[in-house]
Amino acid sequence: MPAAAIAIPAAVSLGSSIFGGVMGSRASNKAAATQQQMAQQQAAEAQRVLDQYNPQIGTAAEQARADVLGAAGAAGTNLTGVAEAGATGITGAAGQANEFLQPYLGLGTQAATSLGEFMAPGGEGSKTFTAADMAAYDPGYKFRLDEAARAVQASAAARGGALGGGALKALVQ
Repeated sequence: MPAAAIAIPAAVSLGSSIFGGVMGSRASNKAAATQQQMAQQQAAEAQRVLDQYNPQIGTAAEQARADVLGAAGAAGTNLTGVAEAGATGITGAAGQANEFLQPYLGLGTQAATSLGEFMAPGGEGSKTFTAADMAAYDPGYKFRLDEAARAVQASAAARGGALGGGALKALVQ
């Protein structure tokens, strides 16, 4: 009997430890999947911005190339000077491209930070939605409740049971 008194609590402790480990593993896997999904969405947004501005970057680079070729043809003997001018044009085009993208990179960083705060434990995205929240976020919610109560009362009055327990039960529901 003393061996059973020791073995049973030990088995319960072992079982609860294993159960807790499995539950913790599932929670961490779910959090990792959510983070991966958010990272993929951010990468897609960055790609969308690049797709939007790449034509402008290409135009600026093409203009720089045209400037380099024109300068090389005109100078002829001073190829070193022409190459330096071309490099400056390309550097300027690259700088302009970075200026085009900078606001979007900042917004993406800010969006990722905001999303992280929103989804964090205790954040607005992890709160339980209640009827009070529904009333606060939906101006028509109270109107629909009032209209439903009025319809129940009218229906009960039409059947002659406006003051009965069934009408009260329907209003409570």
